[in-house]
Amino acid sequence: MISMQRVAYEIKHVGLYDLILQDIQKVLKKTKIETDEILEALDHHPEILRDYKQTNVEYNLSNIHLRDFVSLVLIFSVEFLVLFSAQYFIILLNLKEWQWQIYGFFALSIVIAFLYAKKQQKLYADNAAVFEQLYRETEQLIDELPIDKTAFFINECEEHI
Repeated sequence: MISMQRVAYEIKHVGLYDLILQDIQKVLKKTKIETDEILEALDHHPEILRDYKQTNVEYNLSNIHLRDFVSLVLIFSVEFLVLFSAQYFIILLNLKEWQWQIYGFFALSIVIAFLYAKKQQKLYADNAAVFEQLYRETEQLIDELPIDKTAFFINECEEHI
């Protein structure tokens, strides 16, 4: 459920949706746009509303998965630190007879990090599929409720407004 008043307000006032505001300005051929004009443009141009939804989804997903992304970056940063350390140990401690074992260990750690990243990608894909299914089922249940759904719209929240 989408509160169109909130959508129009966010498009007009939240910088995240500036590209969508520019699309509406181009469609209306105006630079100063009122909220009711935004609503009318969204009604006549559903592709703009679709772009708003996509931007909103991407914004929310990037916030949700930021923590996982940081952990993978940390893993590969440690890998590079290990590589440079291994090279210096080989040179400084004259460990040339051990260099293939050291590089082999480094290569093994890269393979392990890569497999971990693939496992996390699969976990994300699986969870995304479960989420989509539950989301569709929840929307269907809400649509079947015999109540006025506009009473449950969120018109303001701390994250955006």
